Amino acid sequence: METTRLKTAAFAITSLAIGLSQGLNAQSTGSSGYLYGTTMGGGKYGNGTVFSFNLVTRQETAVINFDSANGIEPLGNLTMDNSTGLLYGATLKGGTYNDGVLFSFDPATGKDSNVAVFDGLNGKWPVQGSMTDLSGVIYGMTGLGGINGFGIIYKYCPSTGTYTTLLNFDSANDKEYGPMGSNLALYPGNGMLYGMTYSGGKNKMGAIFSFNPATGRDSVVVSLDSLKGFQVMEGTLTLTNGLFYGVTSGGGLYDDGVLFSFSPVTGNYNVLVNFNSANGSNPYGGLLNDSINGLLYGMTYQGGTEGYGVLYSFNPVGAIQQVLINFNDTANGSIPTGNLTLGPNGKLYGMTLGDVTGNGVLFCYDPVSATDSVLFTFNYTGGSSPYGSLTFVGNPGAVNPVITTVNTVSTENNVAVYPNPFSMNTNIVMNDAGIHYIEVDDIAGRKLNWVRFSGNQYSLSRTGLANGIYIVKLYNEQQQYVSAAKIEVN
Repeated sequence: METTRLKTAAFAITSLAIGLSQGLNAQSTGSSGYLYGTTMGGGKYGNGTVFSFNLVTRQETAVINFDSANGIEPLGNLTMDNSTGLLYGATLKGGTYNDGVLFSFDPATGKDSNVAVFDGLNGKWPVQGSMTDLSGVIYGMTGLGGINGFGIIYKYCPSTGTYTTLLNFDSANDKEYGPMGSNLALYPGNGMLYGMTYSGGKNKMGAIFSFNPATGRDSVVVSLDSLKGFQVMEGTLTLTNGLFYGVTSGGGLYDDGVLFSFSPVTGNYNVLVNFNSANGSNPYGGLLNDSINGLLYGMTYQGGTEGYGVLYSFNPVGAIQQVLINFNDTANGSIPTGNLTLGPNGKLYGMTLGDVTGNGVLFCYDPVSATDSVLFTFNYTGGSSPYGSLTFVGNPGAVNPVITTVNTVSTENNVAVYPNPFSMNTNIVMNDAGIHYIEVDDIAGRKLNWVRFSGNQYSLSRTGLANGIYIVKLYNEQQQYVSAAKIEVN
């Protein structure tokens, strides 16, 4: 069996060498596809929009104009369900009870619909529309509502149309409550979901908490304070090398927020950066992990040389932060919010809430040339005041199949995985030397990790993976499904 795997790997490597010698596998440096996002205001009815931005034509289009019945003020992230190709989002207000709605949008047909209406008891005001897709099941939180009025964790299953309240946050017994937009992040080592709240914990200054989807139990794992940081706004925990990284909007040595790491295994929490105005202040978004250069990228709401916020990189090795952009309002926008989005060309895309026109901009930063450029300035007609993160869609309407049974090695697409089973690392070898994406799912189909890499080979670490069977799905530069393989960690 092992001989067969190695022969397949050798075949993939040989095929790659032939392709390169014939010039068949030149890496694309261009960018195509669409970015989707939301605006708080503007549009046909003045209640905000969902928009698309064509990376080739640089054309912005309002694809949803909110009219109160279908929501008011959409905030934050649009989450894609890879099994259907639909985007899901939430509005802060609107709907039957003016407590917000959960909606879906089909990029292929342009059709949108309300899939759940918040009524207070089942949640109220889903701030930042924070949702996480775990292989076809959408998890999210609301800032208020529920039985206790302090917000909830909910689950929506697109295949059945079922909406379920999983947890009612409670202010008693030093519990966490009042999430302001933190996405739930899965730690594959224990199957737990982790998130952050604006309030609660033993210091009443917010908390990092864990939630067990199987048992419905939650637990505060870190109580934030003035030195650890507090006031988590829209920060999302980002998993890399077995650690969660995140930011707070307040607290730290200078009361401008902190960047921290947290270990789900040991419970260790470490402040790595104290924001101090000069290097940015009050981050309102999370961190983007770029596995190619090993850096994390983020933005702050204020601070920098002009006081309008910064875009920065953070190197976990040595805990080095570097300011890359100082936003200045007139030339490149002001007050950035949300997470940055990594495009298929390795460039970073983001939005600012404001600019000299007062409507905000969509911008691009190139880590290679260290240059930034405004791609689009929002106007009231297409939406204004973008708030949150962008979602890249390479091919609207494309559906990535859910793989339940696959061969250990896919020879059809010249992909090899070896050694397999493995204890520490396994090599994924492809015939194409361009940019690729790797998705790691557990055997139940829950999405655990998403990695972008360049070249024909990637060493996948078992960090955060317990012993067991997993599915590795491979995608091309346009994030179109290519192949899959079953791997075993032992």
